[in-house]
Amino acid sequence: MTFPQDRQSLDEDEEDELWKFVYDRKIAGKTSETLHQVLKEFKSTRMARQRTLTDVEFHFHKEMVPNLYKTRYLTPLQILETYRHFEIPLTRRARQVLQVLTGGNILRCTSQGLLISWNSRNEVDVPPRIREQPVRITVPGHVEVLMWKHIRKHAERLEAQTLHTEYFWESMEMEEEDRERVTPEMMVD
Repeated sequence: MTFPQDRQSLDEDEEDELWKFVYDRKIAGKTSETLHQVLKEFKSTRMARQRTLTDVEFHFHKEMVPNLYKTRYLTPLQILETYRHFEIPLTRRARQVLQVLTGGNILRCTSQGLLISWNSRNEVDVPPRIREQPVRITVPGHVEVLMWKHIRKHAERLEAQTLHTEYFWESMEMEEEDRERVTPEMMVD
């Protein structure tokens, strides 16, 4: 019995189609079929009998699995799910590429390089901090204009400490109605 020396390999489009089929059936679909059965079904439905099942399996295991991190079809998170589902060891290069592709995911692996889990920095929801905002006392716009006029009027003898005194603001000219709403304490704060 002789084995064929030249195996027919799949082109890039067929590889992408195969990854899509395997991911949809085994991981997203969560079927109980074996990988062999999934590859057999792919070959019978998609390949139009151009290649033997042995060729498809050989190419899948020898070419596609080691280069899983380079596939164009699957998203980076789907690639991580595939590595974990099939317990494919991650090479150092695959880890580096996947961390970049996934936006800085933190990958947790066993000592054999099998992916256990990942935690995306982008996926972590940080709850907003609830800060009690101090009650801001605001003065009406026309009173603020009067305040600036008062400061400009006394600019030649004004010092930083003077601005923080109630005496300075009590001497400001404004209508009685505004004096009731806006106190000097409000202006100092």
